[in-house]
Amino acid sequence: ESIFTKGELAYSMKKRSPPKHLAGRFAAKEACIKALSFAPEAVFGWKDIEVVNDENGRPAIRLHCGAADALGGRRLFVSITYSKEAAMAFVAVE
Repeated sequence: ESIFTKGELAYSMKKRSPPKHLAGRFAAKEACIKALSFAPEAVFGWKDIEVVNDENGRPAIRLHCGAADALGGRRLFVSITYSKEAAMAFVAVE
């Protein structure tokens, strides 16, 4: 609850394997933090980065507070993938 938003928890808990989906969302949040490293003055927390699904079911990132300010109008693109043992994510900043 200190890392995930209520929406992220609700989405993941509906899945057959909640830990797998939470791991994917955590990986996406971590990749987003690294992608936003171009703005070291930005101050934000884990819940300021929210992994959601767009209208087509694809993962997307919604930024809140300081994280949104750090983006400065740029767009983010995220990809989450899973293997049998791991979840991986990639975030690119336009």
